[in-house]
Amino acid sequence: MAHSVERTDIAVIKAAELVAREAGMATIVPVILSGGAGTRLWPLSRRNEPKQFQPLGGDHTLFQDTLLRYAAPCFGAPMIIANACQEAILRRDIETISALGLPDPTLVLEPAIRSTAAPIACAALMLAERGEEDTLMLVSPSDHKVKRPAELYEAVAGSLAFVRSGSIALFGIAPTRPETGFGYIHVGPMEHGIVRRVEAFVEKPDLPTAEAYLRSNAYLWNSGMFMFSARTILDEFRRFAPEILGVAQNAVGEANHKRGSVTLGAAFKSAPAVPIDVAVMERSDRLGVVPASFGWSDLGTFHALWQEGEKDARGNVVSGNAMLENVSGSYVRAQSRIVCVYGLDDVCVVETPDAILVGPHADSAPIKTFVETLTKAGEPAVLKHMARDLSSDGDVVRLEIEPFQAAPVPTFSQFENRLIMVVSGSLSLVSYNGTTRLAAGEAAHLMLSDPTVLRNDGSLAASAVVFKLKHIREIGLEGAPHLGSPGSGFDARAALPAYPALDG
Repeated sequence: MAHSVERTDIAVIKAAELVAREAGMATIVPVILSGGAGTRLWPLSRRNEPKQFQPLGGDHTLFQDTLLRYAAPCFGAPMIIANACQEAILRRDIETISALGLPDPTLVLEPAIRSTAAPIACAALMLAERGEEDTLMLVSPSDHKVKRPAELYEAVAGSLAFVRSGSIALFGIAPTRPETGFGYIHVGPMEHGIVRRVEAFVEKPDLPTAEAYLRSNAYLWNSGMFMFSARTILDEFRRFAPEILGVAQNAVGEANHKRGSVTLGAAFKSAPAVPIDVAVMERSDRLGVVPASFGWSDLGTFHALWQEGEKDARGNVVSGNAMLENVSGSYVRAQSRIVCVYGLDDVCVVETPDAILVGPHADSAPIKTFVETLTKAGEPAVLKHMARDLSSDGDVVRLEIEPFQAAPVPTFSQFENRLIMVVSGSLSLVSYNGTTRLAAGEAAHLMLSDPTVLRNDGSLAASAVVFKLKHIREIGLEGAPHLGSPGSGFDARAALPAYPALDG
């Protein structure tokens, strides 16, 4: 295994060196789009905490993986475009991996969600304002998975001469199945090196059409990744979408600059919510597409998570404290409670502290309907996790609970007693033994048999940490009494700094 990892690292280094050679004096700035609404993966994904901020496999969130992918020396410091409501979670994710040598990114914060055309225009204008019109912009979603970054770098290197000539490169993915959930690119003959002509963009097809596309070898999945110079894309906006460019100019002109971030002006709210494909790409005659296969997945549905996940002998993808009996081909994820499933096939069962979803993973359409209905009803769980897992190493979980919300206390994969410590604010612990109120710095034991709920009765968010019992001596909390016993509020302030999971 070590030799495989070493070969992978060498391949990435060599591919990055190839990008640097082909780029010459040109700078490649990754422009990372992070403005999704988080509906197809609800309840894992929420509107203010969409899927790119969720750990959907591996040690990092998809957003963090994207940042690390473009941390190679052949790329400049990234621009990250996101909704202003995501600033705190963006900074949290960036800070968590900052020790890995990331260049300092620029956060471009939108006052409203307006698809992809307007934010890309703003990013290009910001580069032009700095006199960097010839800088190359590598536009990439933040919520996709790339298994083989070396092959991505090779695709970028192969497109550079084409892009530097004033053209626009798209990155198309060789389809591996008749997928009806993606847009397609109809490709023509070779245009320049490995770049092929774009004949047409095709919307999401029905199954017979997708099967025909797969057989023809003339269609690629549209990955949503592009590369062009700031000068080229601004020229195309002037030709095809001058109204979007005008709004973007006003938004950049009114922008507020502070702390490594740029908050676009209120004019941005008047921009049409149009994707870059519709505003520019489908109308431009300067396009080419690079056929690629770098282990790409958009992870946009529970079916995609099941397809990409590591499966057991019966084809199940299981995460968390779950027990399955006579279940096959299913996606089961438990975040805070024990989840038991039996006698079902091809389903997704997703449990979070404040919502549960059950249904066939191949059909995601009803999820959008649920989210729309809950939004109309004013349900806060559509916007964010009411009890959010801020950090976890499998043995320690830190939670944040919003005002006037409640959530079950998480369990762990092993059957162990727990200890809960309130870090900030105050929380009520409700169980069969009664209700115990804990202030910041107080802790209490929770027996495994206790079905306990954390409730925030205050007007400010509160946070708490749940430990496995084995950590109690490690952090010096042996004296914390059992929940419900007299004087169960135990002052743990002195021990609070002793455990690294509490930092930040």
